[in-house]
Amino acid sequence: MSRFKLSTVLRIGLVLALPAVLLAGNAIAANYKITAGHAEAILELETMSVDVNHRAAGVSWKMSRAGAGEFVYEQDGEIHEASLADAKIKTVTRLGESALLVVLEDFRLELLLYFEQDTGELVFKLSPREEDHNFRIKGIIYPRPFEVPIRPDSYSFFGIGQGVLIPGDWPEQEDMLNPIQLDDRRRFELFGELMDRPGHWWDHQEWDQAGLIYSERMACFGAYQPGSGWLAYIDDGSRMDNFMHVRHVPGKHTDYKVYWRPSMGSLSYPRIIRYYFQKDAGYAELIRHYRAYYEKLGYLKTLSEKNRDNPNVEQLKGAVNLRARVGRKDHRTFKFEIYNTFTQIGA
Repeated sequence: MSRFKLSTVLRIGLVLALPAVLLAGNAIAANYKITAGHAEAILELETMSVDVNHRAAGVSWKMSRAGAGEFVYEQDGEIHEASLADAKIKTVTRLGESALLVVLEDFRLELLLYFEQDTGELVFKLSPREEDHNFRIKGIIYPRPFEVPIRPDSYSFFGIGQGVLIPGDWPEQEDMLNPIQLDDRRRFELFGELMDRPGHWWDHQEWDQAGLIYSERMACFGAYQPGSGWLAYIDDGSRMDNFMHVRHVPGKHTDYKVYWRPSMGSLSYPRIIRYYFQKDAGYAELIRHYRAYYEKLGYLKTLSEKNRDNPNVEQLKGAVNLRARVGRKDHRTFKFEIYNTFTQIGA
C-alpha cells in the first residue's frame, strides 16, 4: 500500500505550507480544514477534536469532545494525566490542502493529520518528540470516538471475537475488553497491589488481561449511519502496542477507546490509525477494504489455500466453534490450576 510518508508531506510543505500558527494560554479558538475529493476533516484546535464531513454521502461525523485523561506522561518521576487539549502551546502548520502538522510543544507530541493521496483515507499519526529520562510519554487514548446516532438504523461494529455489532439505540448495557475495569481506578490500584507492581493501563504487563488487539484478532472497527460508513484500522507497524475498550450505555453514544501503550517505558515510535469512508457502505462492504489491505501486505490466506496445505480444513466448514476452560495461572504464586483435562474436554 502506498503510504503518504512524512518526508513527502514536508516536501509539499516547502511549497504549499502556510505560516505556522502558535497558540498559547487563552488564545482564540481556531478551526483548520483539510480536504480530499470525497471528504473534509475539521480540526477544532481548542478541543483537539476532528469532525469529518463525508461530502460524497452528504453525512457528517462528529468526534467526541471528552478527552480527560487521554494523555499520560511522566515528568521528573511524576505521572500526569491530561487531555490533549490541555497543551499550553500548540503549533499548527498547514501542508497543502490535505495535511496538517500539529505540534503540542509542552507535551512533546506531534499529530500529523492527512488524507492519503492514493486511497483517500484519513490518517492520524502520533509521534513523540524528544523523549528522555526526564520526560516520557506513557500512553495515549486517541483519536476519540465518532458519535454514532442513537437510532436503530445506525450502528458501531468491532473486530472482537467473531465480530460485534451494536445498534445506536441498543437497549442493553455492554462492557467489552474490560476485564480489569480500565476506568475503575480503585480496582486497578488493588490489582496492582495483588501483582506487586504498577497496575495502571499504561504500564500493565499482562496483555491477556488488558484485551489486547493482536494478530489473531482483526485490529479494526467502524460505524454506519444511513448514507455513510467508515472503517478504522490500526497500521500494521503499530498494531502490537494497543488495545481497545468498548462500552455502551443505553440512550448514549457507544463509547470506545483506542489505547496506545508504551514501548520500553515510553511512546518511542509513531502510532498510526487509518479511517476509510465509503458512501452507503455497511460493515460487510467496509470489511472488504480491511481484507484488501492485508492482502497487499501478503497476510491473506483463503480457506481454499489453507485446505490445499491441510485438507482437514475442509472439515471445519459448518463445525461448532466453542471454547473450553482448561486451567488458570495464579499470577501471585506462578502456579497453574487445572479445571479440565483435554480428555475431559474431548468427551
